[in-house]
Amino acid sequence: MAADCVVLPRTPFSRTVTNVANLALKMRGSLSVATGKVQGICGDTRNEADFVNFVQFMIEGHPGHEVYHFVSDQLNTHNSETLVRFVAEHCGFDEDLGIKGKQGILKSRSSSNPQYPATKRTSVSDL
Repeated sequence: MAADCVVLPRTPFSRTVTNVANLALKMRGSLSVATGKVQGICGDTRNEADFVNFVQFMIEGHPGHEVYHFVSDQLNTHNSETLVRFVAEHCGFDEDLGIKGKQGILKSRSSSNPQYPATKRTSVSDL
């Protein structure tokens, strides 16, 4: 936080916030379209484990559904090996997932891989 700004007559008190990347909190949030309820988690980091923890938090907070929809950007943390393994375990998918970068579903995160197109690769219901 920066120092308080000078308060002038007939103006509200204000404070300047300094955005320092190393000190910024990372937030993951969700919106229930049906209820309008917003939920989120804040943390110091933004890595694949954090995203998987968020997905797990959302699923555990809304048990009993057959399908969950998550919309995300193309950050590599959103299609990581950790997430694929979590989703496979959650869905009871017991087939071999392969080895990251070498074989199977985990061979490539590229949507250009014809064996695993992006729409199928990221769809929980396909597992």
